[in-house]
Amino acid sequence: NTLAQIHAVARENECQLVLSTFFTKYRRDQRRQSQIQNADVAFYYMPWMGIEQLLDGVELYNSAIIGYANSNDLPVIRECDSIPADESHFIDCMHLTDKGCEQMARRFASFLIDENIVVQNVVANDQ
Repeated sequence: NTLAQIHAVARENECQLVLSTFFTKYRRDQRRQSQIQNADVAFYYMPWMGIEQLLDGVELYNSAIIGYANSNDLPVIRECDSIPADESHFIDCMHLTDKGCEQMARRFASFLIDENIVVQNVVANDQ
């Protein structure tokens, strides 16, 4: 299992592995037509899949990530809808624009600080 190998390397190097759920532009809470439009590239590369299978697949993928994190006592960012499913945040069904990447970076930074994985140092400037 590749994730187990990554975890082993992180442990060997005394690095904290932090996992995250996966985002897509197509989501269960969207109207069907929006889901289909937002899954554009997924349909190109997986033409045998329907929208329900794509949605189920993302949920199974995220469940596996969370399950691995839980069974190995790893921190995991569970939420998967803080980045809006729109053209300003997504290039296609899964790749983020610069604005989407900035939002993802904020998502990680907030989690790392909130969970005390990274301690934010505040330096007082007397000037």
